[in-house]
Order: sequence, then C-alpha cells, then structure tokens
Amino acid sequence: MKTFPLAVGVVLFQGDTVLLVRHENGAGHVTGTYGLPAGRLNPGETELQAAVRELQEETGLVTLEDQLASYPDNTYTGTFERKGIGMVTASLTVLICRSFTGALKNSSETTPEWVKIDGLSKLNLLPNIEKAVHEARQYV
Repeated sequence: MKTFPLAVGVVLFQGDTVLLVRHENGAGHVTGTYGLPAGRLNPGETELQAAVRELQEETGLVTLEDQLASYPDNTYTGTFERKGIGMVTASLTVLICRSFTGALKNSSETTPEWVKIDGLSKLNLLPNIEKAVHEARQYV
C-alpha cells in the first residue's frame, strides 16, 4: 500500500452547511467521492500557502493566510482508493477558513457544493471528513 505525503485541507462553514468538493473524472480520487478542498504541498510551500492555493483551485474561492486557523488534533489519517494506484494511506491537516471572497467555480477535478452538516453521513465521503467537520465546527 502506498503512503502519500501530508496534505492540507480547508473547512468553511455557512450556517448549517459546510463546503465540500465532489471529485470528478479529472481527479485522482474515485469519481463521486466527497472531501474538503485539499491537496499536497508543492516544494517549498507552507501549509498556509498550500491551503490558500488549493481552496482557490478547487472552489474558486479566495482567502488570505491570516484567515486560516488551526485547532487541536487537526491532522487525520485514513486509507482510501485512488484511481490507477489502488489503496493508499494519507494524512490531512485541516484548517478553518474564517473569511473568503469569490464565487464557487467547478474545475476539471472538482465540483464545490455547500452541504448540510446533518446530511454528511448520506454522502460517499473520504475517510475522516465527517469527523473533521464536526471537530472543526467546535472552534468556529
């Protein structure tokens, strides 16, 4: 089983909804799975820089590094299937986004959607996404 390097994700709340991305055909994740806007760090990139970049790439929304906040025990590890690779283990550090601008925009890899938090269990989620959402919400 392959192990991926650390990735960073962003959680955004609006009332009783959370922003998730549905992975499409162009994504490495299995089509139809849901996760947070997230991705691996580029060489020389900080977690904050990667979070800002990934949020914009996957959703069209813009934030600033000083609008991202950490919270206790915010790194989650899980095993899941990747297209063309099979099962992988990866860790995701989740940051809370306090403020953003812009409008949602689809990409070839993702479709962003505001999802009711109480409906998360009905979706095909990547590992620990529901847990991360509920834990992050305690710090908003």
